[in-house]
Amino acid sequence: EYGLKIPQFPSVTILKRMSKNKYVEKSYDKYIVQKEKLLELDFQKDADKITKSYETLINNIINYCENEFNLSIDHNDIEEAFLAFLSDHDLDILCATTNQSTLPEYNKSRKLKYIVSKFILNAYENDKDVFSIISDISIGYSLAQSILYSELNSYSGKLTKLNFYFDTPFILNLLGLNGEYKKKSSEELIHILNEENANLYVLRTNLDEIEAILNDCFKQLDKGDFKLESASKVLRFCYQNEVTSTDIQQFVLRLKETLEAYNIFYDKVPSYNERKEFQIDDELLTETIFETYKVFTPDLDPKDFEMKGTIRRDVKVLSGMYKLRKGGKPRKIKDANHIFITTNGALAFASRKFELKSSNDHYTIPVCLTDVFVGTLIWLQSPVKVEQINQKKLIADCYASLQPNDLLVKKFSHEVEKSRKMKRISSDDYYLIRSDRATITLLGQYTFNDPDLFDDSTTEEILNRIINKIKEEEVYKLDKEKLAHEETKLKYDKVIFVNEKLMEEKLILPNKISRLLGNLVFYALILTFSLSVILSFLSAYLNLSTITIVLLWIIVFIFTFLNLHSGFSFKKSREKTTKYIYDRLLKLSVK
Repeated sequence: EYGLKIPQFPSVTILKRMSKNKYVEKSYDKYIVQKEKLLELDFQKDADKITKSYETLINNIINYCENEFNLSIDHNDIEEAFLAFLSDHDLDILCATTNQSTLPEYNKSRKLKYIVSKFILNAYENDKDVFSIISDISIGYSLAQSILYSELNSYSGKLTKLNFYFDTPFILNLLGLNGEYKKKSSEELIHILNEENANLYVLRTNLDEIEAILNDCFKQLDKGDFKLESASKVLRFCYQNEVTSTDIQQFVLRLKETLEAYNIFYDKVPSYNERKEFQIDDELLTETIFETYKVFTPDLDPKDFEMKGTIRRDVKVLSGMYKLRKGGKPRKIKDANHIFITTNGALAFASRKFELKSSNDHYTIPVCLTDVFVGTLIWLQSPVKVEQINQKKLIADCYASLQPNDLLVKKFSHEVEKSRKMKRISSDDYYLIRSDRATITLLGQYTFNDPDLFDDSTTEEILNRIINKIKEEEVYKLDKEKLAHEETKLKYDKVIFVNEKLMEEKLILPNKISRLLGNLVFYALILTFSLSVILSFLSAYLNLSTITIVLLWIIVFIFTFLNLHSGFSFKKSREKTTKYIYDRLLKLSVK
């Protein structure tokens, strides 16, 4: 009814569980259906509820296409696009097997995948009910992929004391250099593995690669000029998110400390000359990895030096992992001892294919598994953690889907260079379009991340959008500066007014004191001069001593001399005294 492909072993597992719950009874080589017991199940009610939710979801995506992108898309196309989005990560879950997806093959339109990713992120931010439906469907799909895996029982059990080794992209995700949600998703898996008391490591080979990537980012960001088409994903992320060369330098300096905070420690795999008795066929593994990569990346260039280097590192790591296992072929995960965890489903799939070519043993635990597969195993043993892990990964996948792929960035960069040489754009416009951080985001928006939708007009549209954005930003900055200036002036005027009021209050007391003392000096001088003159003329009648009379005439002479020499007056002396005392008191009050 639902088109699920159920292999033999899962069928047996399902029937055994049904037998345990008395929905069927085993009789010799047959299972007898207990119809009365089955009638107690209200499956149809649940099925109808889920179908209704699913239809609501598809209709919401259709409406989103019309409102957000002015696109009218057929119901079946949207449904296929959503299911294709779910099946995009089949390889991450099916890496340990040669099973096919539980869903049929769908036409995987890049354009519709971009729209579905945008819709899911919009639902996450604005409509929790719709996002809950998406999350439930995603969880159901992931669990279906796992439950229908014929060797699932081999992976049941605790992960205690197992040694897990993480690849380079996983550690970069953990450092936050591929986005916030990639970081959260990786942290969730690390947290759970720590709870399981597993041993966590990063190999020296991968650590060297991480440091090389970070050092290259540091040099490119410090230089400030690099080609987007040849930039690594980490460098593009740093460029778009304004991560500076100084920030990268801090990542490098704190790398060991950061990893140890997650209980991840350094280790190394045996070299080529060590444990030679367990040496695998490196040439066959190299050939298998390349063949697998070619299937999933058809435009892969066999002469690509960087890809060859990546494959050499992959072979070195996996070859060393087999040596760590000492030729062991564990049938249960608890006996696997050493497992390499990768974010690259193609690498895990290639590793499994190599094992089948080498020994044709379908029932061993692969040496290399994806982080998604390991996370799914934990889900099955702890359903409470399903939603928590799945939602973080779902959002991380959506953000990753919105990033233009390498082919699209190369086509765009080539077109920009061609436009500059043909003088369709000026040197200033060329610099602007290559230096503005919005370029990558706009490239995705105008093409829906589909290289086939990129044409000559895309470059012009992006340039116009950037120029308009800059103009809007300049107008906004100007208005903001004017407003800030007016606010500053108001604040300044207010401060001046308050200071003046405070100063006035401070000046009241010095003013009063200086005036009082000035008047006292004024009247004292008048009284002294008057008494000296009067007493001098009446000295004969008052019978004053000669010394007193001389002193009185000296005082009169001084006042007369000062008046004639410098224009001394009692009024001026009062003013000068008042001002002098006022100035002294003012200095004291300011202190």
